[in-house]
Amino acid sequence: MSSIVVRMTTSKVERPLGVAILAVLGIILSILVIIGSVMLIVSVPFLADFIEAAIAQYGMIPIVDIGWILAFLAIIGAVSLVIGVIWFILGWGLWNGKNWARIIVIVFSILGIIGGLLPLVYLDVSGLVVVVIDIIVIYYLTRPHVVAFFKPLV
Repeated sequence: MSSIVVRMTTSKVERPLGVAILAVLGIILSILVIIGSVMLIVSVPFLADFIEAAIAQYGMIPIVDIGWILAFLAIIGAVSLVIGVIWFILGWGLWNGKNWARIIVIVFSILGIIGGLLPLVYLDVSGLVVVVIDIIVIYYLTRPHVVAFFKPLV
């Protein structure tokens, strides 16, 4: 009786440098966003005191209720915090070769292209830098050697 030996490879494709750069940048920027978000959320009560003191000192009449302004700032801080956490998870996923992270980054880049093109409606070319960067990210993350890094071993 003969037996057939199936040899499975345990070597994984080496992490491409571009993926490592995207992952590290994503993690660093997410940490900065998280820190900024927490600082904004924590500073809201102090901003209330500052705004009220400025109004009292200069005798200004607020156009909008201060509570609405502070609530808006707290919401911006909370949304930014969630975005920072999402990008941290995506950076971790890219670093570890998770295909779901690659796909989500591509989707976010497509959304970034759409958002970058919107200013062109008003003849503003400021969004073109974002468009170019997002196109490069999509192109890079769809290259065969990069996709191979994200494919699970069989």
